[in-house]
Amino acid sequence: MEEGNETARSSNPEEEYKAFERTLVLIKPNAISKSKAIESIIKTEGLLILKKRRTYLKPEQVRNFFLQSLDEEDNKYYRIYRDMMAAEAAGSSKSAIPDIRIDDVDTKTENSDIEEYVDFMTSGPVELLIVAGRGAISKWLDLMGPENPKMARALKPDSVRAKFGGENILRNAVYGSESVDKAEQEIKYFFPDVRSEADDKLKASGEYLSQTVNPILLKGLIQLCRQKPDNPLVWLADWLLANNPAKS
Repeated sequence: MEEGNETARSSNPEEEYKAFERTLVLIKPNAISKSKAIESIIKTEGLLILKKRRTYLKPEQVRNFFLQSLDEEDNKYYRIYRDMMAAEAAGSSKSAIPDIRIDDVDTKTENSDIEEYVDFMTSGPVELLIVAGRGAISKWLDLMGPENPKMARALKPDSVRAKFGGENILRNAVYGSESVDKAEQEIKYFFPDVRSEADDKLKASGEYLSQTVNPILLKGLIQLCRQKPDNPLVWLADWLLANNPAKS
């Protein structure tokens, strides 16, 4: 569902120098009833909601997303866990499969094992949004506040997680991409039909060249071959200036 509503402009002049970015925003099941309020915060801060959808995530979607969100060290433990889960599904002895837990999970799940994360994220609908604006990634990270809702309420009481988060990091209401690369990866994961910024820029450049530059350049090159001037580059530059369609 595309949003056509106008958003408030940022009054901070530094925003003009920040890159225009897209980020993924995920509203978790425990905060889904507050989605309108969260969207209002996003728009009030001058960010655009380009696309959104409400859906129920499948367990495998959550596991794959969890894998993407981990750093390299935690990723290693997740892969071990995933391989053992596959072995169990294939009929290996359940007693031979230990209960793997991620200890330092200040990353996303605060001492919860992966399946607790999966159970929670599939317990109800989530809302997925593509949010854009100048410095959108850092702005949304700031709006969310600390990952731990208790810390958010102490340090940033006006943040999204302070207002709508639950009792722990797992139930901290919202998620946001942490970098440009992560944002594009996560947007592509949840919105596979949405083109990336790089695709859009490439398409726009190709259309500009084919519609505006190539036709007049081809005419100029044909005339250049007919005239055979001593200095072809200077002649072509002069010809293009004289026949610039933008002048007419």
